Parts: sequence; structure tokens; C-alpha cells
Amino acid sequence: MEFPRKNTVDLNTKAFKKMNKLRLLQLAGVQLNGDFKHLSRELRWLYWHGFPSTYTPAEFQQGNLVAIELKYSNLKQIWKKSQV
Repeated sequence: MEFPRKNTVDLNTKAFKKMNKLRLLQLAGVQLNGDFKHLSRELRWLYWHGFPSTYTPAEFQQGNLVAIELKYSNLKQIWKKSQV
């Protein structure tokens, strides 16, 4: 059985800027701060245990994602504004 984490670690999205070939990303108890455009467009699988936001940021354009798991997230809606 898994339980949500109470402590989170803050990371800046610039840490991913040079990881342009990143395909798999697994995060747990992490708060990403900054511009989500720094995440690789090649990302295929995202597991984010404890996704802290209530919506995904507008610049989080991940058209190549085939699997996403946001266990224990605060997600209420995918986008705050309409998407094309």
C-alpha cells in the first residue's frame, strides 16, 4: 500500500533544459517551479506521485505522451483554459 508523502522537494524546471532526449520521468513528492516548456517534447511516460497542482500548466504541451499517471494528485481539470 502506498501513502501520499507529506514532504515535498522544490525543483526548478530549468534542471530539465538540457535533457531534450528524456523519454521516461518518474517524480514523487516533487514540486516543479518554473516554465514547463523546459520538459522534453520527447517524453513518452510520466509518473508523478503527488502532482501538486489542480490543473496542468498551459506550457505543458506533451503531444508524445502515451502514459501518464498522477497518483495522489490534486488535479481537478487538465487545462485551466481551452486548448486547440
